[in-house]
Amino acid sequence: MHKAITIFLFLVTFMIAGYIFTQGVKIYKGGRLAAESQTQPAIDCIGYVYGVSGIKQQDGLAFRFENRQYSDKDVSKVTVRTDINQTAAFERPVPRGSSADITTELKAQINFTVYPDACAVYAKTCFLDGRECIGYEPPSLD
Repeated sequence: MHKAITIFLFLVTFMIAGYIFTQGVKIYKGGRLAAESQTQPAIDCIGYVYGVSGIKQQDGLAFRFENRQYSDKDVSKVTVRTDINQTAAFERPVPRGSSADITTELKAQINFTVYPDACAVYAKTCFLDGRECIGYEPPSLD
């Protein structure tokens, strides 16, 4: 009887240890995939240095998108998302050191967000009341 209880407790302990191990592996793999999916866009997008100016809203939202000279990459697409959940992407090549006027039919109430290519992680939020855009800004090279 004593031997059967010992074997039973050993098997229960072994099953609990196996369950804990499989859950730990699942948590580890999930965390690693999440870290990779968040890190890769940040690495791909770190080279963009851009500014937004000349913001106007009449028939639609309009602004000047400037890809700064010390940006590492040319911009191929500019995405705009307004505070009332309207989004549009514009296939507008903007080489380093140049700018492009972006005119949209989108409407915003207070602000809108702009980012190059698929780099929402480095988006800038711009305000219609004339305040400066806020968002990622790399250290100045001056």
